Amino acid sequence: MIAYMDVYYASEAFPESFKKSIFLAGPSPKGEQIGVVPDWRQQALAHLRSIGYDGAVFMPVPRGGKWATRVPYSDILRWELEAAKRSDVICFWVPRSDILPGATTNIEWGKYYDSGRSVLGYPPKAPGMRWFTRTAEWEQVPSDSTLEDVLTTAVNQLGDGALRHGSECSIPYGLWKSPLVAQWIREQRASGNVVRRADVAWRSSVGAPGDTPGAFVLEFELHVPGTSSPVRRLVMFDTQRQTNRIMNERDSNGLPYAYFHSRQSPSARNVQATARNSRSPQEARARLSGQGDARKGLDVKLSSGNTLWCGVREL
Repeated sequence: MIAYMDVYYASEAFPESFKKSIFLAGPSPKGEQIGVVPDWRQQALAHLRSIGYDGAVFMPVPRGGKWATRVPYSDILRWELEAAKRSDVICFWVPRSDILPGATTNIEWGKYYDSGRSVLGYPPKAPGMRWFTRTAEWEQVPSDSTLEDVLTTAVNQLGDGALRHGSECSIPYGLWKSPLVAQWIREQRASGNVVRRADVAWRSSVGAPGDTPGAFVLEFELHVPGTSSPVRRLVMFDTQRQTNRIMNERDSNGLPYAYFHSRQSPSARNVQATARNSRSPQEARARLSGQGDARKGLDVKLSSGNTLWCGVREL
């Protein structure tokens, strides 16, 4: 367990446990720039130490600034994606310039801006930030104009954190702190089941960043005694009703399942019936898109005063 700040650079092994974690996202010096252009992440580490941060920090750059041996790019990319998944906060600092254009950062922001885990910082005169600022406003992402301020915001969101082990480290603190998750994990352990993997499949946008959302879905891969193959479970946690339920289901013909969640919207019954009676995700999306207030997509979201969502996906 980490009782002090510990730093993990690209392609290094991940910690077996931690109480809190931050991923430092943003443009990095590349090629001939390495060692010439200062990397802002070293300044970030110095500030985190100065304010007493005692968690994990994931750095998507090589230790020492250069690779000691050649590492395939696909391995680097997989590490970065896994590190971001294991991070309680994804801290974006975007000092965009001709030297640090931040092309990869644009993609990362598009992937994580609505995750409920992002914080954003950029210098006041950084160019090309309009898309960042507008989407940050939509999702209420905290934004600052100095590196020190955005890091302090990230640390304050985490508070004391929460101890997690193994695959539990893939469940962000904002979701883990819901008592429903701890209860479900305890139930699996009591049954002899072992959680091998956990992923966030969906979260509502209700609530401020860092808060536990009103509802969210975790996808688990379990080892169940007496079975030879991993068992997958999609579990919805409804923090408003204080309930959880397994959602991955197939009908009597073994066709792909549909899942839904509603908050007493007038359209709830129609959407529930449409999703349950569809013979495939494609059919469900097509039928839902025919309803006046629905949109096509893997997550079909309806809004009529209250929030309603219906997601359709295949196992």
